Amino acid sequence: MLDKTGTVTEGRIELVDVVLLNGASRADVLRLGGAVEAASEHPVARAVADAALREIGSMPKSRSSATSPASGLADSLKTTG
Repeated sequence: MLDKTGTVTEGRIELVDVVLLNGASRADVLRLGGAVEAASEHPVARAVADAALREIGSMPKSRSSATSPASGLADSLKTTG
């Protein structure tokens, strides 16, 4: 569902929910997802990274990340941090 308020009119996408599976915690999903998405310029990735920063405050740093058109992001996260 797309709520155009803010998204279409202002060009701002915001993460409003996280669906958890297999016992994952919201904090872990946001921490890792935010770390992977932080290097991306994609609007949805920015929304995930911004939500993680707001809720978690810090994320592990990427060792490297590479984007490939139409293939997405390949990323390697440090295990500590």
